[in-house]
Amino acid sequence: MIGRVVLAFVLLAIAGATAGLQLDRQARYEPVYATFVPEPFRAFALPHRVGDAINAGQPQLGLAEAKQLVARRPMPALHLRLLSQAQFAAGDPQTATLTVQYAARRGWRDRDAQDVMLRLALSAGDKTEASRRFAALFTDSASDDEVLRALATELFSEPDGANARATFASILGDAERWQTTYLRKGPRVLSAHTFAAITADTAQAGTTFDCKLLQSAKKTLDKAADTQASEQLATVIAQSC
Repeated sequence: MIGRVVLAFVLLAIAGATAGLQLDRQARYEPVYATFVPEPFRAFALPHRVGDAINAGQPQLGLAEAKQLVARRPMPALHLRLLSQAQFAAGDPQTATLTVQYAARRGWRDRDAQDVMLRLALSAGDKTEASRRFAALFTDSASDDEVLRALATELFSEPDGANARATFASILGDAERWQTTYLRKGPRVLSAHTFAAITADTAQAGTTFDCKLLQSAKKTLDKAADTQASEQLATVIAQSC
């Protein structure tokens, strides 16, 4: 009799755990379920719970959920960024700034973390650091062109525009896999002057670009009616192709 009771409790516990895990997995795709996931089984549900708490004006609850999220899954940069948002909402901007810095270093592909770090660097007048973050956003296929254009205008303008361009050119030259993306996206989001200057600096440092893409980029620059930029790019083409 006792054995049957124990077996029933074991089976009930297994069923409960299975239901909790399935509910948590469902919350990954349908955030509405996040509210109903029991505490021991929260993994995919926690990011949604953090955002829900912050949006509902419960920053301390959001902070508690975010801390739990990072404790359980510390590696994803997204989780650190959520912790940063919760810290900021809870009235601790200094800690939030440090946390988002860790998130941006850990997650090169976390677009929101890179965006925050870029804007913080711009506010601090550190265009070298801002240029590094811009490179991360630039190479992300999901980044919005309008946002990139606005950021590039501020980043590569004077003062220190030349330093920002040099940093970006250095990153570009060291990452061959990004060069095709640069030649295709650059004319869309960078001014003609900035694009021509970065391309010239990178080529001078020894980078060899695809000639067809260079020619295509020059046609785009010609439409911008920036004679100096077109001539600078024509020089690169003449020397490289």
